[in-house]
Amino acid sequence: MVMETIEKVVTNLGASDIDARLEELLIDGILYAFQEQTSDDANVMLNGFGAVVNSLGQRVKPYLPQICGTIKWRLNNKSAKVRQQAADLISRIAVVMKQCGEEQLIGPPCVVLYEYLGDNTRGFGFNIGALKSYCECLLLTKMTPPIKIYFLG
Repeated sequence: MVMETIEKVVTNLGASDIDARLEELLIDGILYAFQEQTSDDANVMLNGFGAVVNSLGQRVKPYLPQICGTIKWRLNNKSAKVRQQAADLISRIAVVMKQCGEEQLIGPPCVVLYEYLGDNTRGFGFNIGALKSYCECLLLTKMTPPIKIYFLG
């Protein structure tokens, strides 16, 4: 319920009135909530996390290493659902990472996504979606692994 409220507030009012301390608390809170989420609230968490990051825009730059570390950790989880959520989060924040000039941070998680392309679980579609967002935000020459690997194997 809290994440849903935060999403609605930042979507409707924006994040311009959020000071540095509240920004830090907000990012810490959504990271913690994302890590501790249950399967019942996955979409609420993803929507809220995406809304906060997109509302903050370039102000989220100092937190991107921590966010990407969390994504990479969740992409390596045994549970396909957890991996799906992490892949979906990449799709939702890739544009902001590009705006911040931090595209290289998403490289290591995308290597994990590439490795899971052969996984026949429900997460396959999310992996493709996350890789698509990654491709759209980067110059294709900067991709790791190179783009030809995604298509030529």
